[in-house]
Amino acid sequence: DNYLYFAVVITDNTLIADSTNVWDDDSIEIALDGALDGRCCGNDDHQYIIAIDGRLADLGTLIPANTLPMSLTVRQVASGYRVEMAIPLLNLTGAPVMSGTVMGINLALNDDDDGGRRDKRLVWIGNSTLDFTNLGSLIFTGESAAVPTRAATTTPSATPIGPITTPTASPAPTLTTVPTVSRTSTPTVTPTPTGQPTASADQRLAQLEGNIVSLQAKIAAIVDILRQAGRFPEGSAPSATATPPPATPAPDARAYYQAVNCGGPAYTALNGDFYSADQAYAPGGWGYVGGGQTSQVANAISGTTDAVLYQSERYNFTGYSFVVPNGTYNVVLRFAEIYQYAVKGSRIFDVKLEDQVVIKDLDIMARVGTFAALDFTFPVTVTDGQLNLTLIASKGAAKINAIMVKGVVPSGPTPTPSAGSRVDNIAARLTDLETTVAAILDVFRSTHDTPTPTVTATPTRTATPLPGTSTPTRTATAPAAPVSTSTVTPTPGGPTATPHISPKKGVGGWDNPTGLAQVGLSWGYNWSLSPNNYNSIYEHVPMIFGKDYDAQSVAAIARAHPGSNWLIWNEPDYWQQANIKPTEAAQLYRTLRPLIKGADPTARLIVGGVYNLDTQWLSDFRSEYYRLYNEWPVVEGWAVHYYVGSTTYDKTAWRQALERVRDWMQANGGMVELWLTEFGCLNSDSIAYQVMADQVPWLDAQPWLTRYAWFAAFASGQYCPNCSGSLFNSDGSLTSLGQLYRSLP
Repeated sequence: DNYLYFAVVITDNTLIADSTNVWDDDSIEIALDGALDGRCCGNDDHQYIIAIDGRLADLGTLIPANTLPMSLTVRQVASGYRVEMAIPLLNLTGAPVMSGTVMGINLALNDDDDGGRRDKRLVWIGNSTLDFTNLGSLIFTGESAAVPTRAATTTPSATPIGPITTPTASPAPTLTTVPTVSRTSTPTVTPTPTGQPTASADQRLAQLEGNIVSLQAKIAAIVDILRQAGRFPEGSAPSATATPPPATPAPDARAYYQAVNCGGPAYTALNGDFYSADQAYAPGGWGYVGGGQTSQVANAISGTTDAVLYQSERYNFTGYSFVVPNGTYNVVLRFAEIYQYAVKGSRIFDVKLEDQVVIKDLDIMARVGTFAALDFTFPVTVTDGQLNLTLIASKGAAKINAIMVKGVVPSGPTPTPSAGSRVDNIAARLTDLETTVAAILDVFRSTHDTPTPTVTATPTRTATPLPGTSTPTRTATAPAAPVSTSTVTPTPGGPTATPHISPKKGVGGWDNPTGLAQVGLSWGYNWSLSPNNYNSIYEHVPMIFGKDYDAQSVAAIARAHPGSNWLIWNEPDYWQQANIKPTEAAQLYRTLRPLIKGADPTARLIVGGVYNLDTQWLSDFRSEYYRLYNEWPVVEGWAVHYYVGSTTYDKTAWRQALERVRDWMQANGGMVELWLTEFGCLNSDSIAYQVMADQVPWLDAQPWLTRYAWFAAFASGQYCPNCSGSLFNSDGSLTSLGQLYRSLP
């Protein structure tokens, strides 16, 4: 049939399910690379984590119980627990599975014997099931011909776990496997008989065409219900809101519909138009090109009744592409400026459709201000089978909030097609319906089939991959934090107490040698190549901020200070900072590394400095470098920034987010140094205090974190007038945060 079956029996006499994260409870992990391309995380890639209470996460994201993409049963047994699952092959590969098909696989077991975080972890291959470069091989054997469909049975629900028992033993995993995979034949849709004695051939064709249009609408409605419940792959069938093909299509065009909520989730507008969740372009489909970043807000949007379409955006990227039939389309472009600090002239860009400028020098702020809808509609004729939207920024980062592409059927008299062309059109629609119905049946089978064990795994190495993974985001209500407003006044000769100096402890800020000596630092940087006054109080780490730098100065500094660490770029993923696209970064790094290493072979390059743990930009940088030069970039370390808002701080989630960067690093080139070069809270002194108190001791204790730097060392109101987190008052005395940082870790 069309499923991959697993049965796993775990021996464990202490079963715990008390954590938010499924991987911190007793659970198993199954990683699958359906395309065997060594890359994470495409549609064919999954890291299923199943806890003993039946919760399922995929690639770190918890899946609601009513939208599970598989049949899953978890049962408590006398010696531990048993997991049975049937995964639709549709979730793993778009190609037929036959004898000899190979997929990547890895397995892991998480054990929690005392509550809280997991105590032990056993991984079959390597150290992480997210390392798609290091997987075993899942080899399918047996017949690949179609077999009769099994009768469906109802899947039992997960058995609740009883009271937590006293820990006494560690689990011993037992994994059973044998591959038997075959494909079920595709159901056939038979046309309604056309023979009616009282109707002409033309009338019978018209009746059949009308019946098919009605059937298409009904099936598309079912697809939309499944899609909105998360049970149907996006793009695998037409949306219910899509314009149905006309009974008599125009000679060179057919109706088409696709709308996207850029940077946001799927959404149905008040008028019924369905907007798909944002996605990257894939051949034959639609999506964004050129990477970029996304942001979302909750602010009210004026000028619209569908605020959701304007509360998310994609920015700093190339554009969107849609594979469409040749013809004429109406393209609706929706914009809103949702960056609260934007001003007129801070973001200006051109908009092209099919390589023709349709909006020149668009400045959203100048037109409507912030948090206001701005829409444009343009007719576009496509002659090459692909509709391209391109955004070109002259200042700031180009962005867009939502797009709709809708085919236009020409008005006026339509040439009457021949009976033969109408029959061909009916046959084509029946073929489309067959594919859609088969996919729907797969969804229902995955819901109702009872799994039985079948698969065998053999460890092996896969080919050198291209990287790519994304980090799930968690938010939580901020805990109460101590608030201190006292200051420390410097005494002659400096503070009487000696500050604690950790080799990891640093700061970002402009030079203040006297003040920095009070805090107690091992290193620091000021976003430039040289400090204002080079001194021996702490190690100054030079930075190449963005695209522009003086090569002679860089080489001179490298020769004068051998063995130095170098920070390469400051928030290249953020349009108001370095603002470098991954392709540009790859090209820059190809020149920059030999420049520095040629002047000082002992120099160490710490690359990235990305905003808020943006490993996607880092992955894209690595991929682009590999694409351009057929080798991976060599780095001595990666740098990231991490800020929280006044309502989004949670101590445990904060640490888990940074640990996911560690896991990304391990899966993308291996463990090198990791530097946290900016962290804090910029809009609440009390939360900033809490973050520092909670996290600095923890950061100092992590062996995989090389250095950390608080933002910032300059005085309150200096350089960042509205920012929280300063270590100094304007008179040079320590703020409460400065006192705390002095005492830590």
